Amino acid sequence: RVFRFAPDLADPASQDVFGARFAAADGEQEAFERFGEVLEFLAAHPKTARFWAHKLAEHFVAVPAPEALVDDLAERFLATGGDTRELFRCMVEHPSFWQAMDTPRVASPLDFGLRFARATTPRHLSGQVQTLLNSAGMGLFDHAAPDGYPEEDEAWIDSNGLLARWRLGGWR
Repeated sequence: RVFRFAPDLADPASQDVFGARFAAADGEQEAFERFGEVLEFLAAHPKTARFWAHKLAEHFVAVPAPEALVDDLAERFLATGGDTRELFRCMVEHPSFWQAMDTPRVASPLDFGLRFARATTPRHLSGQVQTLLNSAGMGLFDHAAPDGYPEEDEAWIDSNGLLARWRLGGWR
């Protein structure tokens, strides 16, 4: 991956981000350096830790996310600098993770399609997973809001989604 900084899109004025003040940037190099400082600040911020902890807990455990799990994940995020391996270790060692096993979840169309592709020979699918995603209302990069597709099971339980899954499996 390549990181690209577009100085013409950066506002050189001083900025307040989550209560921290970042000085005005004079020139492209200072704007670039300030941008890096802001990214480092955001990556280490407790709100970032809670955001990611909440997203992980909702995706892999339950909706709504268990608060105790979110708290522990956020704490581990801050302690490890966001180490993904440590976050997943924390999650699977947490009692909330195992208690959630008693409640079945519906896989999102993306999760279902990827699992299907891994379990079969993907080269024979030729766009069928993309068709599933579009038919089920979860086209790649099609969600208008920046918050991503919903995690609630109810969002993916409808006749179109079920038919799309059946068609992917070869049931016509």
